[in-house]
Amino acid sequence: MKSYAKYAKKQLGVLQEQIETALAQYLQSDFCTEAYNYHCVAAKAADIFKDVVTRPAKRLRGAFVLESYNMFSKKPSVEVMKAAVAIEVVHAYLLIIDDFNDRSNLRRGLPTAHRLHETYHIQHKMTGDALHYGYSQAAVSGLFGMHHASNLLLSMDFPPERLIRALQGVNDAINVTAYGQIRDIFNQQGPNTVEHDVLEVHRLKTAHYTYFNPLQLGATLAGETANSIARFNTYAENAGIAFQIQDDILGVYGDPKDTGKSNMDDIMEGKATLLTVYAYANATLAQKEILDKTLGNRELEKTPDLFAQVQQVIIDTGSLEHSKEVAQELVRKAKNSMYKEFPEFIDNDGFKFIVGVADYMIERKL
Repeated sequence: MKSYAKYAKKQLGVLQEQIETALAQYLQSDFCTEAYNYHCVAAKAADIFKDVVTRPAKRLRGAFVLESYNMFSKKPSVEVMKAAVAIEVVHAYLLIIDDFNDRSNLRRGLPTAHRLHETYHIQHKMTGDALHYGYSQAAVSGLFGMHHASNLLLSMDFPPERLIRALQGVNDAINVTAYGQIRDIFNQQGPNTVEHDVLEVHRLKTAHYTYFNPLQLGATLAGETANSIARFNTYAENAGIAFQIQDDILGVYGDPKDTGKSNMDDIMEGKATLLTVYAYANATLAQKEILDKTLGNRELEKTPDLFAQVQQVIIDTGSLEHSKEVAQELVRKAKNSMYKEFPEFIDNDGFKFIVGVADYMIERKL
């Protein structure tokens, strides 16, 4: 089956630039103006949220919105860019929540939102717990970011029934993602987490809000019915899970300069990934001892040799290779589904982009 990975990578670069330009314009005007009319600390919260949103990123979700719209629509519309911007703002909101759930210090190579608010607390010699202040302000700023995105979607010049369906789709996706996050947090501390549990979290989170919902949003604005859009389900589920498996691999073995976060983060948090769950299930007693010492160890940065040991355990148990094989098989299923469900679009550039992303996202180093 032909690979459109190179095409997808090139097109994503083009769309990334367009989305980031539109995103910066929106955040500088409509988004921040309102916050600046309140208190200086509201302005600070808006600035920190804007900082997180505008950091260099793939903009895959926004690109999916644009390409799925273009796949179905014969009438180009500049309005659909607002939807791409909105979905990237929603993504930032979810990242901020995820960062304080995971107690992460870095996001895209810079301090996370809650750490920036914590720094503000310290610099202004405020009373109380600086980190709790950071968590609280980050959560609320994410919340107003999300509702700004909702209003942006409703402001688009499309038929009202499409706008309503579009916003309902985004809200449904956030709900599903929240259920997935709840399960993800449980999996980290649950005593019997297995491979199915991990893949189910990927399905509920990444597959749904990174893949299906942006595709759904663009197609909805193009006027597609729910039944037509449902044809993306199998692609989104398989490609989205594969994407997250690759993300988890890069999280442990990637270069922090490229990934923008410490490659110890997932291990220190005790995150239940396919890498760690499969490794533990297939480890010797000696290897399990290393895993027990490292998973959830918040002091791991002080013992880099121990981190190197857990990296080796993941390799020696066959977990790294297993994860790669699972991702490859999921991509094969995703691509097959696109050809089966959308045979009338095989020469369409939007179709080629969506198919190509499946390959590109598990080949990437970032």
